[in-house]
Amino acid sequence: MAENVEIKNLYETAVKYASSFGKSFTFAPEDIPALEEILQYYYEDMAKSRPTERQMWSMALIWGAFLGETMLRGYCRQYGFEWVPEEDQPVITKPGGGTLAPVSKVFKRLHNGPEDSVVTYYNVMQDLLSREV
Repeated sequence: MAENVEIKNLYETAVKYASSFGKSFTFAPEDIPALEEILQYYYEDMAKSRPTERQMWSMALIWGAFLGETMLRGYCRQYGFEWVPEEDQPVITKPGGGTLAPVSKVFKRLHNGPEDSVVTYYNVMQDLLSREV
């Protein structure tokens, strides 16, 4: 499947934004704790800045695309998962199998805080997929 340009633009934007936080993202598993730190910053800042739902969704699209791409490169692709652009958000889907929604996960993280950790999500999904083989 050819890479979706819109999804690529989203995760490349995340890489650029991460540099403003002093982070150098390479789509490695080690980037996920740094992503968690960035999302924690946004979570704390939102109490003051009070973004609209639309603004939060825009942030979730960018950071969720990065999370998803890192998951794909780290382990999902080897299990047959690929990006699929859906109407409201891109998802990672395995034909005839499951669907992962990293954008929705990031949106929940922004809303709920650390209880919706992306580090835990990344690790749990990796563990679950490795057990299916």
